[in-house]
Amino acid sequence: MKTSGYLFFVLGSTLLIFLGQGVSLAEDEEEEKVTVYSLQQEGWEIIESNTREESLPGLPPYQFLRRVVSLTTYWLQRDKEEIVCQILYDSQLDRQQEECGDRYPIPVNSDA
Repeated sequence: MKTSGYLFFVLGSTLLIFLGQGVSLAEDEEEEKVTVYSLQQEGWEIIESNTREESLPGLPPYQFLRRVVSLTTYWLQRDKEEIVCQILYDSQLDRQQEECGDRYPIPVNSDA
């Protein structure tokens, strides 16, 4: 009886340590993620956006329901730099993914 209590204690402590590390890693990842909103807060301006939607059948077991997948692309500028971000939304999974590319300089028009 004593051994099973000790084993339970060790396994429980180990599980708490792993869960605690996972939570802290997720928080760090969220803080570092670049989003359209965070860029706007830093002074970036949306100069153009484009949204495309596609209607698909749902995923099983809901294949009879309509599923909408939406992709919105944003072009943001600040000073002489530009960033392109994309937001993908899946209505059935109710999930949104956002990715922003690297900053790159806006090409200077050579005809001027």
